[in-house]
Amino acid sequence: HWQQDRIELRDQAMQPGEAAAYDDSVTFVGQLWRPDWKNRVLYLPPRGDLSQWLTTLNDEKVRWLAVGRGAHDQRLAQSGWRPLYPCPDEGCVVWLSPQSALMEKLKQGPGSPPPAR
Repeated sequence: HWQQDRIELRDQAMQPGEAAAYDDSVTFVGQLWRPDWKNRVLYLPPRGDLSQWLTTLNDEKVRWLAVGRGAHDQRLAQSGWRPLYPCPDEGCVVWLSPQSALMEKLKQGPGSPPPAR
């Protein structure tokens, strides 16, 4: 399970109504929910056309993404997604959407919360 600092990042990343998404590498999806249950959690494995998958992530307002390590890392980074940390005890990496409110805070520099390690 995730450490408290990572949970706080997740809660800052997703506003009510926004989404977290995951693939087969995630074994405990409960950690993708905000404590107020006001986000959506979607199973969106990166299959088929990668451009369409990235469009779906945007259309569904996915702000927090947990997908298998190496699963399209380069393409996610090129699309503005930021890797935050590897999932503990699982084969995934957590990514932050370029549209996330937390991404704006991270871009502001000093005084903003750093990504968890």
